[in-house]
Amino acid sequence: MPKIEIQTEINSTIDICFDLSRSIDLHKISTLKTNEEAIEGRRAGLINLNETVTWQATHFGIRQRLTSKITVFERPVLFIDEQIKGVFKSIYHEHKFKQLGNKVIMIDIFEFHSPFGIIGRIFNKLILTNYLRKLLINRNNVIKEFAETEKWKEVLNENNLYSPEYIKDLFNKMSSSYERMNYITSFGFSIRWRRKFLSSFNQTNHKAEIIDLLTGMGETWSATKNRLPNSNITVLDFSEGMLRYARQKNSVKFNNEIIILQQDILKNKLQSNHYDFVTCAFGLKTFNAEQLSVLATETKRILKVGGQFSYIEVSKPEYKILKLLYGFYLGKVIPILGKILLGNPEEYKMLWKYTNEFNNAKKATEIFSNAGLKTKFKSYFFGCATGFYGIKTN
Repeated sequence: MPKIEIQTEINSTIDICFDLSRSIDLHKISTLKTNEEAIEGRRAGLINLNETVTWQATHFGIRQRLTSKITVFERPVLFIDEQIKGVFKSIYHEHKFKQLGNKVIMIDIFEFHSPFGIIGRIFNKLILTNYLRKLLINRNNVIKEFAETEKWKEVLNENNLYSPEYIKDLFNKMSSSYERMNYITSFGFSIRWRRKFLSSFNQTNHKAEIIDLLTGMGETWSATKNRLPNSNITVLDFSEGMLRYARQKNSVKFNNEIIILQQDILKNKLQSNHYDFVTCAFGLKTFNAEQLSVLATETKRILKVGGQFSYIEVSKPEYKILKLLYGFYLGKVIPILGKILLGNPEEYKMLWKYTNEFNNAKKATEIFSNAGLKTKFKSYFFGCATGFYGIKTN
């Protein structure tokens, strides 16, 4: 079975290179000469684990189809795609990534098995192996070109909405006005919802260990202290802009009793089986399904057996008229207020974009249940906010 190995050095970040490599849109750009089209399965955006894509392309004057599937996915260091239907007997393509300082080493290992026995083997040696190598090199050169310039934003802009770097930058920019805007976007209900989403917790006077994930400016701290007055509260966020205000609040209102950690929850260093309660208010919408699975796994890992958790997020209302009005308010009115407060409405347009994609917490509830947590969905004020709560049973 022929094997092609190619190593490409790129001056960029490993996340950008990884996502460009699995971008359906970039693949189309890199294969303009063979007129490749994604006609079934994932046809745009970033392909993920267990997803398939069917490509239609012209090679050697023949229009043909090939369906491949992502069988291994370890972001951002490795993914593997394999043919499940097509003209070859088999295709195996391993994509590896290593960050070395400011450079990324992208390694392709491409193996294929042609049909037609000895005739196929002769064709491989004389023509096909070299042909496929050139296609791969051309693809990698396009990835390199996009990754090393601002052009990567043209391809990953929509998908990049969920990258930690993009979200951190977004909240850093909004940090000076986010608390006020959160209050305004919820018509003032956010304060009430923060109290309500903690109501599932069993009240205790013991020294409970609590962690508030994606804590922002610490808007949930007061409600948590009221519910569990003798608790030790640790909070986590990765936005230095948000935490700057959180530290001020900790000093002025909480006598510096809150333990503040600047970490990414998806790559955290928290202790396992340590916390009695995990809370998270209005941060779910910035996670895609893949990241929610990691969040669920991490929630289970850091909770003690018998520990409880509660999450809440602004959502699209259940009723059509209310949904239209709320969508107009978040999508049109809030950006205007954002312009008044920030001078730039773009950051606050993202609030509705994220909410629109998130829809409600039903999918997240399912993901947390599948992670082995006993989880129950909850709706607030006709679905303007939704969430879930539960317990770690084992």
